[in-house]
Amino acid sequence: METDRLRQFRTLVETCNMRKAADLLHISNGGLSRSIKMLEAQLGIKLIVPRGRGIAITDAGIEIYRKSEALLHSVDALSRPKEIPASLPTLRIGSFEVFSTYFLAYLMKNYLPDYMLLLREYGPGSLESCVLENTIDFGITYVPVPHVDLEFVEITEIDLGVFGLLGIFEGIDLKELPFVAPSQTIVDSPSGLKGLDGWPGDGCFRNIRFRVELMESALALCRAGLCVGFFPQFVIDLHNRSMRKEFHLHHISMHADFKTVKRSVYMIKKLSRPEDFMMRQIAKAIRTMCRASHGVSESACTNSHW
Repeated sequence: METDRLRQFRTLVETCNMRKAADLLHISNGGLSRSIKMLEAQLGIKLIVPRGRGIAITDAGIEIYRKSEALLHSVDALSRPKEIPASLPTLRIGSFEVFSTYFLAYLMKNYLPDYMLLLREYGPGSLESCVLENTIDFGITYVPVPHVDLEFVEITEIDLGVFGLLGIFEGIDLKELPFVAPSQTIVDSPSGLKGLDGWPGDGCFRNIRFRVELMESALALCRAGLCVGFFPQFVIDLHNRSMRKEFHLHHISMHADFKTVKRSVYMIKKLSRPEDFMMRQIAKAIRTMCRASHGVSESACTNSHW
């Protein structure tokens, strides 16, 4: 069996569209169709079936897709000179929030140690587009922008609140508190969010004194006692672990009508992409870290684009 046909089939599964797959592979629709039929004949199973004007991948086809990645890695390894080590499979992931700083090292160390990592930073909308275009395998977000060809898999919920130095901001009205906020705003978000920090939308005013691009810049301003910020609770837990006690940030009690905000964390994937090992590991790592914030030794003081 020619491995080229397996690779062509994997592209077809990932696009679920004969024309798009053929374009990516630089072959004709007819050539790709013949190749898939030959692969079906060699395997003795049906891989695709018609669905309307398009196609659907059979259960047997999905199983072949899942098993073929390891096989193709082994074939690639055999074809390399022995003195050159086989390359590791690559995880291509995109995000724009705190996960870039606090999550990825934990994921790669504890859940995907045998993978290479490619991280890209994108904003809402661009993140979804890059998943669609196969620039990245998955996205992580709490500001989803729906698309008919994407699936948003809810992984967990995180608590967000207002945090600042203890003894400075207690008792101050919400409208008078000086805030630091992300410099990038969100336009026409279906969730109603206005900022990448997850601040609620209309009807929840805040006095923004500082706008910054990096989350660590926001944390530094808060540590200096100049303002408060809106952060996930697990971020503050990890931040305080790496700081002396006098620089710890604490939850600022607000008026009764402003409660702790919960946001769902989603993994973005293409509808045509089956659930696989990487996806399960990413979801497991996010849930574990957000619930307990344990096992992470990296300093909170690293740069992350909001």
